[in-house]
Amino acid sequence: MVIAACGGDPDLTADAGGPDAAPLPPLPADTAPCTDYARWPDALASARLPVLVHYRGGFEAAVAAEVLADVERAWDVEVGRLGFRPPLPDAGRCGPDDRLDVFLWAGIEECYVDVVGEDPTTPHDDEYAYVVIDPFGPFAGPILDTTVAHELNHALQAADDWDDAAIAYEMTAVFVEDEVVDADDQYLDQVVDFQAHPDWSIDRDDGYETWFMYGAALYLRFVRDRYFAGDAAFIGEVWRRLRSPLGSAEPDVEDALDAVLAPRGAGFVASVPEFARWRVYTGARADGAHLEEAAAMAAPARLATVAGAVGGQVALAPMTLGSAYVDVTGPAVGTARVAVELRGADPDVRWVVQVVPGAAGDGDVLAVGAGPVVIDLAQPRTLVVTALPRGADDVDDRTDDRHAATLVITPR
Repeated sequence: MVIAACGGDPDLTADAGGPDAAPLPPLPADTAPCTDYARWPDALASARLPVLVHYRGGFEAAVAAEVLADVERAWDVEVGRLGFRPPLPDAGRCGPDDRLDVFLWAGIEECYVDVVGEDPTTPHDDEYAYVVIDPFGPFAGPILDTTVAHELNHALQAADDWDDAAIAYEMTAVFVEDEVVDADDQYLDQVVDFQAHPDWSIDRDDGYETWFMYGAALYLRFVRDRYFAGDAAFIGEVWRRLRSPLGSAEPDVEDALDAVLAPRGAGFVASVPEFARWRVYTGARADGAHLEEAAAMAAPARLATVAGAVGGQVALAPMTLGSAYVDVTGPAVGTARVAVELRGADPDVRWVVQVVPGAAGDGDVLAVGAGPVVIDLAQPRTLVVTALPRGADDVDDRTDDRHAATLVITPR
């Protein structure tokens, strides 16, 4: 598995060395960095960490020093504060020695982490990693430090597990990059795609067709602030819990989150409805009490808006662990009330219907299983309908299948 996953905005570009830089001949596309490292005749070693940055000489020397400084800064946060394991010493499987090899490959216009084998002395799937970065490409320039933090995190992930869903790697790396470079909020651009698809499972692998898997870092930010008082170090424990026996994908990221949330009286699936509420408090609805930087975030896409005085029916079809958002508006003057019910709900999932804001908090669960529930429209309300798995095994077995129900809103 190659994690070809640069952080940053793909529309940004960087000046490849400045106007006086002498261009280097491009490397052949089939160059294998670990065995062809002689194509990088120069290397810069960290004085305090097992890291070697390979470059091709000339004007690349200055950017090699910048990348090395970025690696050291990211390492201090990711290993020192967040508790990730350092990369495995590779005993010369990549590059000349044990150290983590970072290759500056100008012109490749991407960055990625790959592995060159697994540690046979451990029972879990930990692997030897290396890093490739184009320091002049679309993920460099003003976001080079963020890109380095993102890619280093993938190399650290390989020291624990290299066989999980792609979203586990990407949402973690985006979450971590913001811990390293807090001033760079370009992750907000990726949140747009995540919020645009609230009906998808929050841990869905979309095959890198959108930024959804990156924007899913929003869930980890919720976990940090809701359960760990803003301390991101829980993520290192998540990756320790992700260690899987060779040839097995279990435990997976959902299991690992269950394990770290259990001492807080929570679990992955149990956290999803509350996370679905927190997503409402973004953009114009940000209230300063939920997600950090929420006012700058895109709001979750609304499936419909229903005028309470008229009512209506809304067909729902979320995936498991997905949610539908329906705004209900009241009259310009006075207070209206509506009855809310769910009809024809697919019995293969467990449905949770919430109203945001709630009567005395950020949201209330409506007991629609017992019949219609009446709410007032003294202020605009959002109905959030979430499909949850019925059993523990369903979390791992689910597909992209959608589940039908009809939300019925009737004036009272």
